Amino acid sequence: MKYIVGVLLLLLLLTSWQAYSWYRRAGDNALRADSIQAAADTTRRVLQETMRDSVAVWQRRAIQLRERSDQLDRALRLERRARVALEARVHALALTDTSPTAVVEDSVRRIAFSGRDPPYTYRADITLREFPTPQYNLALEIQLDPIPLDLRIGCSPPIDGIRQAQATVVSPPWATVELTYVTQDQDVCRSPALELPPVSLGMRMPWWVIPLAVIAGYVAGAKVF
Repeated sequence: MKYIVGVLLLLLLLTSWQAYSWYRRAGDNALRADSIQAAADTTRRVLQETMRDSVAVWQRRAIQLRERSDQLDRALRLERRARVALEARVHALALTDTSPTAVVEDSVRRIAFSGRDPPYTYRADITLREFPTPQYNLALEIQLDPIPLDLRIGCSPPIDGIRQAQATVVSPPWATVELTYVTQDQDVCRSPALELPPVSLGMRMPWWVIPLAVIAGYVAGAKVF
């Protein structure tokens, strides 16, 4: 009879440990599948029909992993939870002005162009001097508007137990945004598949706990019986 307590305790621990291991492997496999899909994702523009004229919305899935601090994080004394690398571009400026302002003074002709082509504001002054020798001078000023960017990190509803991590950037409609690299710590979204079940709360133990529990159960059974 004194062996029964130890054997029962061993069976209980093994059953709980197996349940924990199975649940953990299932969560890891689901996260691995999500990471493969996220790595193959590219930047896409969303909500074009509803926000075409006001803003542009760009989105890309994030790879969920364990973020590791680098030299910059350590210098800033920060614990990084996500990382987003992006590029913002604007279209080239092509000027066509058929109504310049021309002024002629003492054989010097001055022509001025100015206008607005979002996100550019431009002005060009051309001076033409034909005497005594032909001479042309161009003064060109082009100003580019600031590019406001709104970066958001979010989590979708669970799909197969995993909440997809998404990086979203809101930009002006004249800007093009490319999300080149997006990662996020897997603990941020708290996916149900990665949450440990109640049976596992006491199961994060070293390998030597089970043999020790068997010996303790044997001793306890011997004292009782």
